Amino acid sequence: MSAAAETAAAPNEWLRHLAGPIRRVLNLAFSVALTFLGLTCVTFLIGRIIPIDPVLAIVGDKASRATYNRVAAEIGVNLPIPVQYWRYLMKVLLWGVDSYDPLAIIGAPLMLVLCAAAAGFIPARRAASIEPMQALRTE
Repeated sequence: MSAAAETAAAPNEWLRHLAGPIRRVLNLAFSVALTFLGLTCVTFLIGRIIPIDPVLAIVGDKASRATYNRVAAEIGVNLPIPVQYWRYLMKVLLWGVDSYDPLAIIGAPLMLVLCAAAAGFIPARRAASIEPMQALRTE
């Protein structure tokens, strides 16, 4: 086999060797996401759909009608079930972070930009250390 053929086959072999672990990681991430959604559906259904009034469980049976209506509006039991589930899912995912939290709104995109800059800078610095004519000769 010639040197040019070996050089051309090397990237394909590396890619084939890497494809298996990447596929396993993606399958694992997908199964974890499905499991998480399934568990949140079950816990939501236990808390909202079972024929126990969640408002009555919160305020008690001696609360006034105005208190009952206020708490029902606050927790959203009069909203459609998909909207209730979406709100429940957001509460579970945010873990007490307010949706209008300026630190979260500024911090998350800033972290993404820093990670993207590092992911671009490290390979670019490595590529800049290679002599251009040597890189062209090996291609």
